[in-house]
Amino acid sequence: MKKGVLLLSIIITVIFLTGCGQKSDYYGTYIFESVDYQSPVLSTTADYIEEIMRGTKYTVTEKEFKIESPELTEEFKSPKYIKGELPANPGPLADVYSFLGDEVKWQIDILTEEGEKTRYRLYASKDSLWVSFYNNTPDGTEIIMYIYKISKT
Repeated sequence: MKKGVLLLSIIITVIFLTGCGQKSDYYGTYIFESVDYQSPVLSTTADYIEEIMRGTKYTVTEKEFKIESPELTEEFKSPKYIKGELPANPGPLADVYSFLGDEVKWQIDILTEEGEKTRYRLYASKDSLWVSFYNNTPDGTEIIMYIYKISKT
């Protein structure tokens, strides 16, 4: 009996440690592909955004979330990625399904090392990844400012 419990404990420990060491499906280096959504409150055109975002590199790893573009570099060291379901009742300017369709399966909030919101979020499907930037109104309602499709390099 004791050997059985010990063996079971070892098996559970090995499975747990193996699972903890796996990297996330969405970790990697990406490049900007396209503007898939732009808030109507923005005055720039999608063509202009595509022009200035061309060549932008995104690094999504356990050690950093980094955006490198000709215009801006923004980096969060040791980010926390919180993967979850999409909200059931989003506001009209935060309805990802209406912007990207129903292929989106989950959202991944990106927090700082201290757990603060970065205002960046990833959206993922089986085959695609998008990065979004959002703002909050004074009453706390989210407004997605843009969603860019990114491709693994």
